[in-house]
Amino acid sequence: MITSSDKQFVTVDESKMYRLKFNPVIGAKYHYDIVNKTSIKMEVNDTKVDNVNTTTVGVYYTIEKDSTDGFVINMSYDKINISSRTPDTESEMDADNASLTNNVMEKMLGLLKTARISILVGPDGNVKSITGYKELTDKVMAQFEKADTYTRAAARKQWSQFVEKGIVKSNLEQLLKIFPDSAVHLGDRWKLDIAQHEELGLVAKSTFQLTEIENNFARIISSGDIGSGGKSVDLMGQTVNVNLKGQQTGEYKIDVLSGMLLKSDVHAQVEGVITVMGKEREIKIETSFQLVGERKK
Repeated sequence: MITSSDKQFVTVDESKMYRLKFNPVIGAKYHYDIVNKTSIKMEVNDTKVDNVNTTTVGVYYTIEKDSTDGFVINMSYDKINISSRTPDTESEMDADNASLTNNVMEKMLGLLKTARISILVGPDGNVKSITGYKELTDKVMAQFEKADTYTRAAARKQWSQFVEKGIVKSNLEQLLKIFPDSAVHLGDRWKLDIAQHEELGLVAKSTFQLTEIENNFARIISSGDIGSGGKSVDLMGQTVNVNLKGQQTGEYKIDVLSGMLLKSDVHAQVEGVITVMGKEREIKIETSFQLVGERKK
């Protein structure tokens, strides 16, 4: 249903159907600035924990054609920074410091910044394969060749949680996981289930709506519920029962012709209880994801 507030922006025929899909121009190059912020509040051993982690990246996506009528997205990073703040401490890790530091995470970020990763995306917008990531993971783990088993396992878990899932995968999903599976009118809605904080087993059941099209740019808004369904997950080597729920809202700007995302602003909040070794702990998580992109000459 199209509201009056939608109509005041409309400059196109409301009866027209729009096929919103990932269909970028071959040879096009885009740059994105992405800021992902997570605030976690909980109580551990009668001590209140209040952590704020912010990941800031700059990434280039270059589009090539694949022989199967899909696309190849070549990724390269020009900026990767992770900062963490608690009431008592502040820390910062930057990929540019990789050659000068003994910090494990900074070395990992440095390897990611020098890597070239290619993602094969099918004509339906689904990721079919990733090239270069296994080689990158091997390089990361080679840094810990002489370390003990525990250190190697901890490094691999850090790499998977903060880099593989937290930077590479989550940023890529923003480009590909918002499209309807059929053509839509202005005002139409569609539903999608999208994984959030995979380490906690959270899933967002969101409704998306096409609210405006102007100068070949589409505005899409979303809202929905997030929940864990009481799942048990492996968190930092421990089995944790997660019972969380909350809401998410978002707003997106997409180039209608290419399907490339140019701007997004997504906010979520969940709260509830996690149970570790039989002890319940209340937890509240707030996240924000902001992306601004542009096509480069």
